[in-house]
Amino acid sequence: MSHTPGPLLVSEPSKSGDFALVTNDGRIIAECWRQTSDHQVDDALANAHLFATAEDLLKGCEIGLEAIWYFNPVLRYTSNKDLATMAKNGCRVPEWTLALRTAIAKARGERNA
Repeated sequence: MSHTPGPLLVSEPSKSGDFALVTNDGRIIAECWRQTSDHQVDDALANAHLFATAEDLLKGCEIGLEAIWYFNPVLRYTSNKDLATMAKNGCRVPEWTLALRTAIAKARGERNA
């Protein structure tokens, strides 16, 4: 599975307060709708900006995970179950590794993320 490559731009709000995610060539790939109240326009805009940064966030997670593996190569081959056990025992680096692995898997649409 692949995603639409960025950058993604957040449109100006429509008359109803909705926002669109737009590619450089003008294709709308997603919309963030407000519900019924005015404060939800802010929520829709915040959601649109979060979605627009998803590619950058994924790249940051991938770089962070590579950095952890560079300094702790054994963690590359440690199962998620073992990482979770180490994290429960107060080890921060396994906790970070597990969080990054989980975020990357979710972004890639992998099962059991």
